[in-house]
Amino acid sequence: MKKTILFLLSLVTMTTLWAQGKAEVKVTADCGDQVEMVANPETGYHFLEWRVNGEAVSTSASLTINVHSDSTFVACFEIDSFLITFENYNGTELEKKFYDYNQTPTYNGATPTKPATAEWTYTFAGWDPTIVPVTGEQTYVAQFDQEKNKYTIIFQNEDGSQLQKSDWEYGATPVYNGATPAKPNPEPGKTYSHDGWTETIVPVTGEHIYTAKFKETLNQYTVVVSADPAEVATVSGGGSYTYNASVTVSSTITNDCYKFLGWYENDVLVSEDMSYTFTMRTNDRNLVAKFEKIKYTITIQTESGDMSQGSVTGAKK
Repeated sequence: MKKTILFLLSLVTMTTLWAQGKAEVKVTADCGDQVEMVANPETGYHFLEWRVNGEAVSTSASLTINVHSDSTFVACFEIDSFLITFENYNGTELEKKFYDYNQTPTYNGATPTKPATAEWTYTFAGWDPTIVPVTGEQTYVAQFDQEKNKYTIIFQNEDGSQLQKSDWEYGATPVYNGATPAKPNPEPGKTYSHDGWTETIVPVTGEHIYTAKFKETLNQYTVVVSADPAEVATVSGGGSYTYNASVTVSSTITNDCYKFLGWYENDVLVSEDMSYTFTMRTNDRNLVAKFEKIKYTITIQTESGDMSQGSVTGAKK
């Protein structure tokens, strides 16, 4: 049975409002105005119809109406369904069924079989591809193991932890089907990607262990520099840097009436040097070179040192 999802769009006669992406939107409009409404199905659903008072009024996801009364338009959505087929090795259909989007298919029939021959005995081993939640039509084909000389092949991580252990027939090329290996104990400031195995995978001739190897990339971080006040100095050294890089930020005073106070980060002094060098770690930095206007004292006095001959005054203009 299809599942229908209902969303409400209510119209009332007030000033015009507009909103998008809600389960309910109230749009106010004057009588005679036009109101446009759009139904936006989520992934895995499709728009079915607009309903008013339980009656279907349109199957178009985009609908424009002339406002003449309070109304409630209900957007009806329906979940997508897809046909999932299970086949035997020879294309024989074993089971066929519709599943809703994101539902995980299950095979409920008899265990698939493949007739034995004089050389081989076949045992059902699962499906190809691996069963995953439904996103579209899919055919899963039964897979079989052959009874022959087999050897244990292990895929392990760099620290020796086992990732996959399975038996493989002589002459078969092993395949790693597990999750992508992750670097054990990764160093901060670096990104690691799985880069295959320490040995080339070859057809089986005996038991063997393959060890994961990794490609290392230094992370990039951003340094932002600025001056406060901005008009009294120039600053340099900002940009993008790799982890562990040596970074130097510098400031140059362009107004002689100011003195350098230091480099600050989050209002905390980190260096009193106009040229500040540091090692890039695992976070972006926002450095501010702060300056303060220089204050001077002007002394105005009489030659005699007293007011017997006269006095002086002074004030800042």
